[in-house]
Amino acid sequence: MKNKILFIYNIPSPYRVEFLNELNKNIDFKVVFEKETASHRNEKWLAKHKLKNNNNYFINKSMLKFIRLLYDICKSNTVVLGGYSTKKSMLLIFFMKFINKKFILNADGGFIKEESKFKYRLKKHLIKSAEYWLSTGIKTSEYLKYYGANEENIFIYPFTSIYMNEVSLDKNFKSKDEMTVLFVGSFNKEKGINKLIKAATYLKNIDFIFIGGKPSSYQQNLSEKKTNITFINHIEKLELSNYYKTADLFVFPTYSDVWGLVINEAMAKGLPIITTDKCIAGIEMIVSEEIGKIIPVNTSAEQLAEHINYAICNYEKFNTTKIINIAQEYT
Repeated sequence: MKNKILFIYNIPSPYRVEFLNELNKNIDFKVVFEKETASHRNEKWLAKHKLKNNNNYFINKSMLKFIRLLYDICKSNTVVLGGYSTKKSMLLIFFMKFINKKFILNADGGFIKEESKFKYRLKKHLIKSAEYWLSTGIKTSEYLKYYGANEENIFIYPFTSIYMNEVSLDKNFKSKDEMTVLFVGSFNKEKGINKLIKAATYLKNIDFIFIGGKPSSYQQNLSEKKTNITFINHIEKLELSNYYKTADLFVFPTYSDVWGLVINEAMAKGLPIITTDKCIAGIEMIVSEEIGKIIPVNTSAEQLAEHINYAICNYEKFNTTKIINIAQEYT
């Protein structure tokens, strides 16, 4: 008997596991992951969050399991591939094309940018090979169409890490003299954390909380003797939710994010957002300045400080109800 659906993903990331566990309540399927975890994944999360579907396995470096995956692809009615950029996913696409196996390509996001002709043609071949595409929104759909996807076969779905019952407004409103800016994400420069730390040094009357790792020596030096800056390591989702509730503004000055699930999380607690034009979640969800502000990715630290200060000084312009309503569309 054929398996109904086969999902193939790179790693069991937090949001993916929660999505699959919910889906498993209604649909019988098999899941295959290329690797057991990413190198940066927090071990506490791995210990507490497991895929409840026992019908899954990891191929890792095992040739036998990779051959088993090829067999499962042949026997499955529907194959959903969660990417095209790893070596294994490329091989799988070429294999499915060779055996004339139709499949669905799930794309979390993507930016169109200058690249070599070879890279463009390879990417177009890989993406165009699918029969259907799952897209996170307008920007992702434009990306898929640029690489040959058929617009009629692109389906948009709400990409998120939030459950409906987690979208709520439960805040203690404060005066402008005690406002808090929150950042959540990896403490690497690609997320724009260094720029935000520098911006914080210009705004001594505003508290800044950075959650998501241990600061590097460079980041510690930037914030040295600044009493308005707090660093917090990885914390569990429930505790993190409390920080979203107590913050007033969420700032995510990333240099490149094909989505940015922290935007969903912050808006689910009614937080206005400042992020860059290289964050697809921001581009999709910040539909007006009542929700937040999209700034150029090359904005300087001093300019970022000005944007933050303006947001705090004009806080009444943000519409919490609209922020919550948009968050409810992404659960």
